[in-house]
Amino acid sequence: MDKVSHWQERGFVKVARIYKSDRLTQGVDVEFFVNKKDYKAPGVYLLTHKDEVLKIGQSANILSRVSTQYKCVTNLGNNRIRAEIKEKYISVDVYVFKVPKKDFTLLEYTFPINYQKGLEEAMLHDFYKKMNRIPVLNLQRN
Repeated sequence: MDKVSHWQERGFVKVARIYKSDRLTQGVDVEFFVNKKDYKAPGVYLLTHKDEVLKIGQSANILSRVSTQYKCVTNLGNNRIRAEIKEKYISVDVYVFKVPKKDFTLLEYTFPINYQKGLEEAMLHDFYKKMNRIPVLNLQRN
């Protein structure tokens, strides 16, 4: 469960690498291995180093999360992840499992169903149950 192969067997695909770089002010850059447009979609992602799962996360827009937020946006979480990449890992791979993007109507309001959040929470709970810890870059089980 703490290894990439466990998640590849379940459909996670390697889509990008975030790596230390002096090219940008924030100190990291991103290389994509897939058509980026295909990942302007909701999903659950893994940050990995070698075969170890470092973080389980989710986003309504994987492309934005990886290519903009982790790369450029300054906030406590992104800064912490970037610092770990620059100081400890040098590069991390990003694996993604896309989830359906569907709307639901209730009381005449239409809104998106957030499958990725539920899946992320279930994965983190299961990871903790089986490994007795959470991935090193996650701060909480959710």
